[in-house]
Amino acid sequence: MITDVVIEGNDALSDAEIIAKIATYSDNLSLSEKKPLLDRAALPNDSRRIESLYDEFGYFDAKVLNYRVDELGAGCVRVLFTVNEGEPVRVTSVSFDGIDLEKLNQNTDESARLKRANKRLGTLNLLRKGEIWTAEKYEIGKTFIRETFSAEGFAFVEVMGDVYVTRETHQAAVQYHIAPGPVVTIGDVVVEGSDIVSQERILRRSSVSKGDIYNPEQIRTSEQDIYNLGVFFSVASKINRPNLAELLGDNEPTIENIRNIEWNPTVVLTFVVLEMPMHEIRSGVGLTVDNERGEAYVLGGYQDRNFVSGLRFFDAELKPALIVLPNLFSPEQLFPGGRAQLSFRQPSFLEEYLLLSTRLEYELGAEIGYQSHRVSGLLAIARKLLDRLTVQLSYHAEFYNYFNVDADRVFSQDQTLGLEFREQYVLSYLGQSLTLEYRDNIYDARKGMFAQAAAEESLGFLGSDFYYYRLSGDIRGYLSATSWLTFAARIRYGQVFTTFETDVPLPARFQGGGPSSMRGFASRRMGPYLCNRGDTTTVEQDPNACGDSADDRIYVGGNLLLEGSVEIRLYLPANFGLVLFTDVGEVWARAEEIDFTKLHVAVGPGLRYFTPFGPIRLDLGLLLTTVDPPEMTFHFSIGQAF
Repeated sequence: MITDVVIEGNDALSDAEIIAKIATYSDNLSLSEKKPLLDRAALPNDSRRIESLYDEFGYFDAKVLNYRVDELGAGCVRVLFTVNEGEPVRVTSVSFDGIDLEKLNQNTDESARLKRANKRLGTLNLLRKGEIWTAEKYEIGKTFIRETFSAEGFAFVEVMGDVYVTRETHQAAVQYHIAPGPVVTIGDVVVEGSDIVSQERILRRSSVSKGDIYNPEQIRTSEQDIYNLGVFFSVASKINRPNLAELLGDNEPTIENIRNIEWNPTVVLTFVVLEMPMHEIRSGVGLTVDNERGEAYVLGGYQDRNFVSGLRFFDAELKPALIVLPNLFSPEQLFPGGRAQLSFRQPSFLEEYLLLSTRLEYELGAEIGYQSHRVSGLLAIARKLLDRLTVQLSYHAEFYNYFNVDADRVFSQDQTLGLEFREQYVLSYLGQSLTLEYRDNIYDARKGMFAQAAAEESLGFLGSDFYYYRLSGDIRGYLSATSWLTFAARIRYGQVFTTFETDVPLPARFQGGGPSSMRGFASRRMGPYLCNRGDTTTVEQDPNACGDSADDRIYVGGNLLLEGSVEIRLYLPANFGLVLFTDVGEVWARAEEIDFTKLHVAVGPGLRYFTPFGPIRLDLGLLLTTVDPPEMTFHFSIGQAF
């Protein structure tokens, strides 16, 4: 059995990079009964594989000097390869040919497009003079050239290349050969795969029309706009590109023969859609597990994606629940709870891209010290602008009624950090938001960014019992170093400003903690809290006033929130993943209490299992800003933290 594979003499490539490309490997971690066994006949082939791998990284003189097998006893061996990498080959020049100079000097649209594409070739910096040549950068260069000419309407562009290597001087001259073909025009636009939604309705979302010049970015935008109708599993596009081999016939596929092809410059653009079912009944059971709250629920719902025709969306959901406080592991109080919700969306309201949405919701809730009824309504319009930017305007109206309130938990305003506990009130406000979406995947982003800014205004003439302004912002960034490693970061800010020296109701205050917030705390358990004492002592008046039990604290949130998170995401085989995260944050009752030296810090590992609807997630948050040992909080949920 092979227990170790060692590479000696390698500096340019790591052991892991080399071992991943050969047949000989070790496995000391998995529980599989089929462990890798020594195959001496595979070692010469592995030596050639190592040399071929070095060729791809520009080390054409690399040689495997020898290999050996060391007996370790008990039926175990170590395999060792010794390599001599030699000198790498470095790029001396990068050139391009195939652009018709006569066409460049003509005063035509095709000439202008060729000039723009030719100018962009100068920005090709994947292979620079003096850098080590690699096969990967060389092939990426071909892709870059294809995309450059395709963006200018040359949909049939072909790219080939040569690399002239001088081994004695370890130099490489790279030459790309380009066959642009003609500027392609859209002859017709059609739809495939639509049985219920009419082709005319779908094509209203396409900005591509008959007679347009082929533009891949415009086509991608149309794909997204069609998908945003909300009735398709997927939307893709294709053009009837002629088969290159058939056009060449008996001719060799050389760049000269490709340049001589007489292409048909008119194509048919086809959008291929996969429709969702228009009617959907769903049901299920669920469990929310938290250190300081538990909830078991039953879910039932109905959706109609073509309600009264016109692709109007209607959704009804009922979610009765049993709430356990303080948590499922030490239940002390049981309360009924749940939510009922009706939603409606009207696409193409007044104009094609304006979305009207409404929602009516009732919720029966329970927290330590009280239960509550909440009835809320929402009316919103949203419009997508500039492809990636969405603006939304909304009006919210909510009615709250608190009952079964513990008398020891009713506090006067001057004792509750600016929070006056009212048993009944109306909260209504206007909302505005701007959302910039540049993520490659909303469920598991690996590159791109997301930003959102939102504002709320609660004023008396809107029917509200409160006067305040609320601002919030959320910025996220994602960067993938390789296919198995992603770095993600997020910063979140929120602040409430009051007018007329009024208080701020619980729903408008910021509460931190939870699986998508500060993971060192249970959900909504970071920030200001009151203590369960008959003398209505607050933590402001006596930091040691509260006991250790969760039942001793009433979390009321604050008027200012600041959170930040950094994650290292590792993607493993078999749809598994690991995450290392650091969260920082705090919620303050008032802006004048801000102290950045006292931000909470939590670190921890996370386990992911990736599914089509997002990763199933388990995180363990270790709160470092508490007394030793650090407090631990478990979070189980679906979807990435951000």
